[in-house]
Amino acid sequence: MKKLTIYLLTSTFILVGCSGGGGGSSPLVNPGPTTPTYTYKKVDERLSEGTASSFTEVGRSLIYTYTTDGGGWSSTDANNFNINFSQGTDSYGDAFFTIEINQNEPRDTYTYALNYQFSFRGIDVFELYDAPQFSNISEYFSNADLQAYGLSNPDTYAGVEYVDMIIWNMNYDNGEDDYVAFAYGDKTNSGDMPSTGSATYDVKTMGFWNNNGNQYNFHGDGQLIANFASMSISGNLLNDYVTDSPFSWSQLVGYSAGGMSLTGDISGSSFSGDLTWANDLGTGSFEGNFFGPNAKEIGGTFWAAETDNFYYNNIIGSFVGTQ
Repeated sequence: MKKLTIYLLTSTFILVGCSGGGGGSSPLVNPGPTTPTYTYKKVDERLSEGTASSFTEVGRSLIYTYTTDGGGWSSTDANNFNINFSQGTDSYGDAFFTIEINQNEPRDTYTYALNYQFSFRGIDVFELYDAPQFSNISEYFSNADLQAYGLSNPDTYAGVEYVDMIIWNMNYDNGEDDYVAFAYGDKTNSGDMPSTGSATYDVKTMGFWNNNGNQYNFHGDGQLIANFASMSISGNLLNDYVTDSPFSWSQLVGYSAGGMSLTGDISGSSFSGDLTWANDLGTGSFEGNFFGPNAKEIGGTFWAAETDNFYYNNIIGSFVGTQ
């Protein structure tokens, strides 16, 4: 797993006046402002030095609520989504990583607050047999089962070092489900963002597709283009690898979770916007952040639903990428 932290170093400038004999004097010297220095940590660096608590994230959840007269799906607001990270060592001397979600307020009658955590060790992470670039973690609780997924080698598969992504599904015994997707790492400081030009990011995706009672996992790829002069972002994603095998991710031939066209705005080092899904079958939204020095990498989440089948055909996922 992986995540973020930034240090801003500033300089203090002192004016110095010198006087000498013969009534002469040296002029005051002002070196003028200097460019701030921003320091970033790669995800692996944070994990190895035990500072995972400094990670920050961007994400959202998709919740299914069961009622006596049926049920429905609803996406939560991204600004009502908080993930905390921590590390420790168990009684056997094994290092573990803990992820805690705190989503304090339900958005509507189809959502509920998410407040739980799960921990895992390195030996709990397994590469997926038919998609070894991805890994799985299984956790079992008294009232629910959790399946979480991440990248096995984000640097070689997605080319990223300052950002990573995770998705998970918590399946409750009472029929409710929540699906969580987020990207995390060392976000670009707003003062370190480019102000001119543009950059193209090659991205990788993964997520969940819920279609009329059937649950699928998917992964895909695409490109996003950031225009730093106009503060805009746009691009396309194609989620064309679909599986219904949660422990192997064997591909369903002929299935696709659909393409996406994204258009949004940049604010500081974050961005958000709207998307169309599967040739205008549905619509949704996306949000994310730039990560690492000079907006080198990108990460975020997306969500969409079929326009005429909103509650029973929808999708949620994460993406990461690099220039």
